Amino acid sequence: MSMSRNALALAAVILVLNGCGGGGGGDSPRTYAIGASVTGLVGSRLALSNNGVPVSIAPGLNERMTGLFSGLQNGTSYDVTVATQPTTPSQSCVVTNGKGTIAGADVDISVTCTTTPARFLLAQRKFSLPVTELCIKASAIDNTSGTLTAASGAPFCGEIRDQGTWGYPVGSMVAHPQGKSLYMRVASFRFGLLSQFTIDRDNGTVSLIQSHSLIRDGIVAIHPSGQFLFVTSPGFDGVGGFVATDMVDSATGALTPSASSSFNEIEPVDLSADPLGRFVYVLYSEPFSAPSSQRRLITALAVDSKTGGLSQVGQPVALDGARWLVTHPSGRFVYTAAGGNIVAFNVNLANGALTPISGPPFVAEAYGSAAIDPAGNYMYVLGSGSIFAYGIDRAGGQLAPINGSPFATGPNPSSVVIEPQGRFIYVSNDLGVSAYERDSSNGALTPISGSPFALAFGGNIAFSY
Repeated sequence: MSMSRNALALAAVILVLNGCGGGGGGDSPRTYAIGASVTGLVGSRLALSNNGVPVSIAPGLNERMTGLFSGLQNGTSYDVTVATQPTTPSQSCVVTNGKGTIAGADVDISVTCTTTPARFLLAQRKFSLPVTELCIKASAIDNTSGTLTAASGAPFCGEIRDQGTWGYPVGSMVAHPQGKSLYMRVASFRFGLLSQFTIDRDNGTVSLIQSHSLIRDGIVAIHPSGQFLFVTSPGFDGVGGFVATDMVDSATGALTPSASSSFNEIEPVDLSADPLGRFVYVLYSEPFSAPSSQRRLITALAVDSKTGGLSQVGQPVALDGARWLVTHPSGRFVYTAAGGNIVAFNVNLANGALTPISGPPFVAEAYGSAAIDPAGNYMYVLGSGSIFAYGIDRAGGQLAPINGSPFATGPNPSSVVIEPQGRFIYVSNDLGVSAYERDSSNGALTPISGSPFALAFGGNIAFSY
């Protein structure tokens, strides 16, 4: 019996020594790490993978990161690849020096990201008569000068129908992050339509694929992954409005309503998808009350990463008179306009809760919509016949007007978009589309020769790639 105990004790000593690297004073074997230098990243949702183990990279992070993958022993093989390419805007990232074997030293890799330029500007015509002019038209974008020219594809014009419900191609619209589909809410009197179009990559032509009837008109927003489409519908005849999710087929772009719960019994005004894909922010009014007494509120809805289902998180923030929502590319700030001011909120990255940002009011003649450049340094807000430009403090979210702001636009501007590379800004108005070159160092805008371009129709606008 004692011999057996001694043998067990000796075996235990051997195991301990082996675990300590063979008796080297109790020290564990040295481990090594892989660091990365990232350049050109402006989009969100970039993820790198080493041998199948993913790590997410913060949007806009362009610096050297140490210890990206750590705890690697000498002689370990590594293979770092891009697991998920960035979106909002769409980018392509390439890893250099990403494959090898740890050889007694830390490893540095490089990740270089380039933004996919927009090829076409898709534009609607504001609702007017004759209805034969209600079309979606593509304009080709010159990526050197920013000028717009008529694309070779024929515009989509005429009625859109589904089981007796009909309308024209005028309403909130958004393109898929990969540029293969366009989604539109079509107003149609008592009912409305949610329509899907394919986009021809060669000439910008849009072709109607399917339409579904919904209660009245509303707003659409796309999840940065392209997996989910978020849809609003206002209430009607005693039925409350809602925000719902449609799942997007990765191959065809076709829509299927999610079986998960929606956010119901509200009157949606606007919504904005978090560029990181975690939340959807909704601006809404309380239903079934007189317009003079309706409060407007902003709330965060958490997005289920598998189903796209929505669930309210935190308490809504009341802000009477709020008009629109826009989320900062970093996901850290949300902005809206109310009472002649732009109101800014900090985002709790854990639960999406909003906290007002302190400081003086950010005065703006904010009537239309707003957009933030892909790098997150400047915000552009439509007024009546003008566009206001603000620098953004990336640490605290505060705004400061830039020199020369506001900049003149055509009459009644209604929609503003920033080209994915951040070089050009387009504003739809009653004269067509006004185009500007943007100075990335100070945010100032310079009209592009030939602007406004009347060949684009001047309603809602979006990009395709």
